[in-house]
Amino acid sequence: MVGMKKIIIWDTGFYGQYTYYKMKSLFEILYFVDNKEISNETELFGIPVISEKKLKDVYTSEMDIVISNENYFEISSRLIAMGIREYYVMMEGLLYDNSANGTMIPIEFSRYPYLSKKKEEKNILFIQNIVCARTHKIAKLVKTLGYKVYLLSMIKTSEIEDKDISYIYDGIYTFYTADGIVNFIENSDFDMIHSICDSNILTNTVLLTTKPIIFDSYKKRELWESDSVENRVLEYLANTQCDGNIYSSQDAAKIAKENYGLEDKEILIWDTNNSIKELVSFYQRIRKRKVTR
Repeated sequence: MVGMKKIIIWDTGFYGQYTYYKMKSLFEILYFVDNKEISNETELFGIPVISEKKLKDVYTSEMDIVISNENYFEISSRLIAMGIREYYVMMEGLLYDNSANGTMIPIEFSRYPYLSKKKEEKNILFIQNIVCARTHKIAKLVKTLGYKVYLLSMIKTSEIEDKDISYIYDGIYTFYTADGIVNFIENSDFDMIHSICDSNILTNTVLLTTKPIIFDSYKKRELWESDSVENRVLEYLANTQCDGNIYSSQDAAKIAKENYGLEDKEILIWDTNNSIKELVSFYQRIRKRKVTR
């Protein structure tokens, strides 16, 4: 995909749409592919939606296909049957190049300058796969206390481009690889990383940095509803390895303590109805703790 300019996105659902928003500023999106029966006039974001059968007719070697679908293995098999052996896969905002030998190689396109701050500045980076209203509300409140607030979102949507949202943040970032995230955060002047209800890949990725990290598990159900062994492991690491934890109620904190121990953890019971000064005080306490990861 190096030097690539024209792409075809295989999926018109949620995953295909977030791939569009993430890549449209970098590349020319030629088509979406949908397996459903569609008419010749079907469009998404003003871009033609074509069938798998039509793909055979329009595809050329100047185009690159990005599979944005959970059934990427099945779809890749169908591409190979068409004679298309080079393609890319987007999963949870991370991009992989399927090389000739079948190895999935991470590909990074984002090139942000490292954040450097003045001595007096205080910077918070909020991270979340899919940004929710809670993130925007907290960021806006923290900003009123003099902090500069930044956002890292892996799954980009139209909402982030909305001026009513984007004005909140002093910078908005997205990356395509775990290495890109770690390198940027480690070399930037963030005082705190606030990870909101994202116990899987993203939180565990930033744990590879030396920055102070708060894990904000505001949904109690997230503490016991992991659907796989892998997710349970990631959830365990997020709850136990971050420098401080936020829970929305005493009940949620109790469940977390029963599940993960957390005897020595700095824990805050807090939601957006509480004082924002209480949260900022928590930030300050966590910063003073030695990072032991």
